Amino acid sequence: MPSGGRKAALVLPPTNFYDPEFFVVRDALSAAGVEVRIYCNAEGEAVGAQGGRVQPDAPLGELRPGDFDLVCVIGGTGTLNYLYHDESLGEKLREARDLGKRLAGICAGATTLAKFGVLTGRTATGYNRGVFIRAGVIYSFEKVVVDGPFITAQGDYHDLFAEALVRELTGR
Repeated sequence: MPSGGRKAALVLPPTNFYDPEFFVVRDALSAAGVEVRIYCNAEGEAVGAQGGRVQPDAPLGELRPGDFDLVCVIGGTGTLNYLYHDESLGEKLREARDLGKRLAGICAGATTLAKFGVLTGRTATGYNRGVFIRAGVIYSFEKVVVDGPFITAQGDYHDLFAEALVRELTGR
């Protein structure tokens, strides 16, 4: 099924991403005809908390938000360890926001969006409510929240999150 040439960038930490969040999202987007590219600073493969292995397409430094319709940060403890404090990622996320791109995050990925200020003034959900509130985000206890171009989800709702991403990108 063609998606109208839609493109998504998925951002992963090098270790301990949450496998279901990544694989369900990647597979749903791909099945909908969205071109998916994976960005990660892994030396070789990125390894999930449950042992899943992913070969990134490019290092995170090569991500150009303007080339994508969606930039999505996947969660997991590795996201908190490697991405949450990566100011260069924060710059890329703010660039995507400023370009009017869709931004998404699930669990710790959504928390990372909040921490870097891209969700300020918006309604969102994810891991660690306090980070959202300190960042000026209206925190929701909903499983998945779509607020304009921002799509966020709590951790165990990767299926619903993937459905929302596909719907927002393709209209299906």
